[in-house]
Formats: sequence, C-alpha cells, structure tokens
Amino acid sequence: MTAAEAREQLSQLASPELAKSAGRFFKTGPGQYGEGDVFIGVRVPALRKLARAFGDLPMGEIENLLHSPVHEERLFALLVLVSGVIKWCIRQISIHYLALHFWQESPHATTCLEATTSPGDDG
Repeated sequence: MTAAEAREQLSQLASPELAKSAGRFFKTGPGQYGEGDVFIGVRVPALRKLARAFGDLPMGEIENLLHSPVHEERLFALLVLVSGVIKWCIRQISIHYLALHFWQESPHATTCLEATTSPGDDG
C-alpha cells in the first residue's frame, strides 16, 4: 500500500460539490483562518472506511499524506494512525488480561511464585 494508492482511492470518492461546501464551511478564503486549505469533497464516514482498509500503510507513506495540501488526505492519514494506535492498545490490553487470567487460573501459579522467591526475601 502506498500514499499514491490512497490518493487514487480518495479521488474516486471526491465530490466537487462537497469540496466547494467544505471550503466555505472551513473559511478557506483570503485572510480567513483556513486560507489556502484545499478540499476534494470526501465525507468523513467514507474516510474512516477507507482508513480501515489502509491500516497497514507504512509510516513513511502516512507522513507523505500528512504533508499534503489536501485536507482529506491529511485527515485520512490521521485516521490511519489513530486506527493503528487503537489496535495496538487493544492488543496490549488483551495480552495483559489473558496473562492475568492465566496466572489466576493456573494451578502452578503459586508454585512458580514460590520458586522465584528466596527464603527471607520480602518482595
């Protein structure tokens, strides 16, 4: 997967009417806070769906999209990053939960603990 492939997919979802509306909403005119921001007109739910499909996009490609002048490309890159962080957190929590569950349910847990603690050791 590449940034170019993501851009191609985004361009297929683009709508000139939505882009024009977004430009007004985000105040992209001269002297306004969003001056110079470029929109191609892709709705956020479509960006989220596409971001899930590009979950394995390499960091260098994500960084490429983050530097884009196109608003939806930057948002897409952030959604891919957030999705990756959430997946990582879920994996970490699951691993810790499963390890704790195993530890509590294992008949050998106490034996393992006793074997690693020397006599007279307080901790």
